[in-house]
Amino acid sequence: MSFEDDLGTIRYIGTLPEWGPNVKVLGIEWDRPERGKNNGDINGVTYFQPIICNSGSFIKSSNKKIGPRNDFISAVQDKYHSDTTFRKDLKFGTKTVESYGFSKLNEIQSNFRNLKSLSLQRTNIVSINRNDDTKNIMESLENVEHLDLSFNLFNNFQQVGEIIGYLPNLKSLVLNGNRFFGGFTISQHNLKILKLSATNIEPENLQQILNDFPNLDELYLAGNNYNNLEINSNLLKLLDLSFNNFLHIPPWLLRSQTLNVNLSDNHISTIPHIVSNISILDLRRNQIKSWDTIDQIYLSFPHLAELRINDNPLFDSLSIEEMTINLIARLKCQGSKEKPLPNTLKKLNGSLLKTDEIINAELYFISKVKQNVYYIERDGRRWRELLEKFNMDPALAVVQANVNKKLNLILHHNVKKPRVFLKDNSILRLKGIVSKTMLNNASILHFKLYYYVNEFEPDTTIKIKQFLDDDLSKLGNYGFLDNQTIFVEMGQQ
Repeated sequence: MSFEDDLGTIRYIGTLPEWGPNVKVLGIEWDRPERGKNNGDINGVTYFQPIICNSGSFIKSSNKKIGPRNDFISAVQDKYHSDTTFRKDLKFGTKTVESYGFSKLNEIQSNFRNLKSLSLQRTNIVSINRNDDTKNIMESLENVEHLDLSFNLFNNFQQVGEIIGYLPNLKSLVLNGNRFFGGFTISQHNLKILKLSATNIEPENLQQILNDFPNLDELYLAGNNYNNLEINSNLLKLLDLSFNNFLHIPPWLLRSQTLNVNLSDNHISTIPHIVSNISILDLRRNQIKSWDTIDQIYLSFPHLAELRINDNPLFDSLSIEEMTINLIARLKCQGSKEKPLPNTLKKLNGSLLKTDEIINAELYFISKVKQNVYYIERDGRRWRELLEKFNMDPALAVVQANVNKKLNLILHHNVKKPRVFLKDNSILRLKGIVSKTMLNNASILHFKLYYYVNEFEPDTTIKIKQFLDDDLSKLGNYGFLDNQTIFVEMGQQ
């Protein structure tokens, strides 16, 4: 139903003790949840349960703000026939047609045959309107290629199926904002683009819809509150799952042949270790918090050409420039004006990349990794590629390759205490060993560890001091060489 400028689903028809036995009441679940006032309950009695919390309320069935219901043919006439007098009076019943003459009817049908696109959003359509002239009017729309029926009052998919059955050349169908509860099996149609965002269609019904459209290229399912979904999407070229509640990228999607995927505005924080064919990916406004996730994107999406990933928590403390540098260096990129190479990213966060921009970012990133400002797996494929690209010493790539590292621990610059550590040992474990073996089990809050970044560089008069403050980071992240010196600095007791 429509009410003022809002749409809602009638979930309850009856009475309320508070309103009296003679008042017919409608319980509404609003499409716009903020319009709601309750969960379908009054004074502890539940009359219906909305999908989204507090999106329900009650109104009188006699409320004059309830919008009138409309039909498809009337909506088309109202919008696309220019003769307002004729549009007002024409009923397309036998008597009316005879009184106006068939020439006028033929004129309307002729005008309709020139239509390529119909935009009938928010016109309160519930059905096609079956009468003696339905077939004639609908057949005059045979050349329509785009139909927008978004935010109407459809609740059964067969109502839509009956309409598009008359539109053999239809390529794009927009049904956003309707609410479908049944009738998902219809005659097959050669549709290419289907938009079902904000429809709350149950996941188990989606596959039936896909079966109705075997040649579908693009499917839009944004804002349907999905957190788990599995469909056969191998024929799809584009799939929009934005504004849902996914915690991770569904494995079936990564294994499908779909190339363009929008997963923005979900709750994704990690990337599965599955190699995907996806070439265009949108991960904006998710919950990505680690550079390890970015590095896994490089491994899981070798064919990626376009990526949007800004507005994730990982970048909250970074400037746009610093975010871009890290992304360019960690993901294999290519300038958009160069001769296209396979498996290279060419567009990042909506901007085409330039060759100079890529080279400068990669060189800057390498310098920061060597200074231990940025961290990347030094025995990983991407780090090796960067060094090879700029003909740098391959030895830098295997600083972490040896499993064991011998570190020299020094307290107050006294005698060194050599000890072997695994590269997967954390800074916290290192502090624990220092506390136990050198400081008589002192609290790790009472001392700090640091080292000199350029300890092994010859002819260096200025030492670059770096504290080991991140207790959860791995020793392997720092690129320590054998016999690297770790200093212990006591704080206040």
